[in-house]
Amino acid sequence: MSEALYKFFNDQPFFRHLIEYLAPNHSSDPDVEENGAFQHPVRLLMVLSLAVFSGLIIVYALQTFSERERPGKYFDPHRDYLRMPFDINDATGICTHKTELRFGEQLVRSHVDNHSTRYDPKLGIYKVFMSAQLGDLYIYEEAPVHCFVNPREHMISHYRTFEKRQSLMTRALKVISFKK
Repeated sequence: MSEALYKFFNDQPFFRHLIEYLAPNHSSDPDVEENGAFQHPVRLLMVLSLAVFSGLIIVYALQTFSERERPGKYFDPHRDYLRMPFDINDATGICTHKTELRFGEQLVRSHVDNHSTRYDPKLGIYKVFMSAQLGDLYIYEEAPVHCFVNPREHMISHYRTFEKRQSLMTRALKVISFKK
């Protein structure tokens, strides 16, 4: 097995150079090899650690790329934006969708604060303010959500959730049940 692996790695130019770097006194002939191990195990450990770390970063970047915001992410190619322009309903729908993705199974319900949600003409964005209720139907915590949507780019330009606070219902249930 080790001879087959050695032959495979020795036939590949990259690995041949790596083996020569890690074991400079290493002969390319497996019969001449003295002990069969690399002479510099610290170098090998460093190179392998770097390769594994780089691989993990690449996998993480590829996994989260679909979740990142990018221009046109929420653009609907079948919609005629000249007849039906992007409006506050579209912005709240995008923010509701993002909140559902963000909290997943924890989300009981969310609602938009219609008194604070508005279009900011100076910045050219919709500012959507929401409250997300997390937990179960009776005992939940509220997490305020601020979501800013750029209508020209059809994407979220700012999304932030704040510290959860216990709802009035949860606090009342704790008082009634005498829990601290």
